[in-house]
Amino acid sequence: MSWLSRVFLSSIGKKFWMGVTGVLLCLFIAFHLTANLLFFLGPETYNGFSAALEKVPALTLLEVGLFAIFGFHILLAVVLYFDNRGARAGAYAKYGTKRGGVSTTVSKTMIFSGIIVLVYLVIHVRRFAFSEVPIGRDGHPDFHSLNFTLFASAPYSLWYVFGVAVLGFHISHGFQSALRSLGVNHPVYTPVIEWISILAGIVVGVGFASIPLYVLIKGA
Repeated sequence: MSWLSRVFLSSIGKKFWMGVTGVLLCLFIAFHLTANLLFFLGPETYNGFSAALEKVPALTLLEVGLFAIFGFHILLAVVLYFDNRGARAGAYAKYGTKRGGVSTTVSKTMIFSGIIVLVYLVIHVRRFAFSEVPIGRDGHPDFHSLNFTLFASAPYSLWYVFGVAVLGFHISHGFQSALRSLGVNHPVYTPVIEWISILAGIVVGVGFASIPLYVLIKGA
């Protein structure tokens, strides 16, 4: 087996790249959440940041890179899911019981929570990317008002809250799993990483959900 095959086709190689893409996506989500929470600082801060972000020279390249990372992450998830199913089927046929590492309900459902997150992201990106941004009194795009316009719809807001809750659940296991795939595994600090992962999942879910819930409550 060539070096390239070992890196990309071996079980260890696929898990390694799954970990790399997972960590990169977690970093993006942390940045995106931080940017979103600027909403609560008012239109001037939120719109100013959005306008500055739109002017980043390499923004298109960064977006393409992000989509590539996300696509690669999905591909690896599907491949590893079927690899694991095949391995379990072989183990059952040969031994009659499962051998290997500890398997949890959360890890078994990661592929399904990932599918829900994918559907949520497609709807979310389509909704925001193709909505007409209102123009503020200063003559610039008012992204702050756009949130009020989109989240005024209770069905969409509740779907959004559900989507980010599943995203938080996915991250609560995915982040610690990604670090283990990168070799970050030790009896002393692994429990700490697990708690950090759970906390990160909660922060992501609650943080993203806070905006649509605020809009719905304020409009009630």
